[in-house]
Amino acid sequence: FINEEELKLYCNIDAKSCTTFVCPLSYNVWLAEIKETIKRFYDLRVVTIATYGFFLACLMGRQYLDPTKNYEGNKIDLYVPIFTILQFLFYMGWLKVAEALINPLGED
Repeated sequence: FINEEELKLYCNIDAKSCTTFVCPLSYNVWLAEIKETIKRFYDLRVVTIATYGFFLACLMGRQYLDPTKNYEGNKIDLYVPIFTILQFLFYMGWLKVAEALINPLGED
């Protein structure tokens, strides 16, 4: 369960700074914290990519029809997509709030 380099570090522990029973526990807690931090940033990256992908699909899918093509049964559909713009603003705002909640004290 322990490699040679870790065994050397373990054998060289100064008894005044840390007992030999506490140091392995501290090391494992530190590794668990690092793993959790990496997982949070990975999850946020996936959410960010999914959000941008969704709005790229919205931009492509909610475009108006070209009136010069004379599609049957379709009228001219020229408008400003207000609800799409509002949806974009809300989702981007929520995404920025989520990024701030990941690290509320900043990157000191």
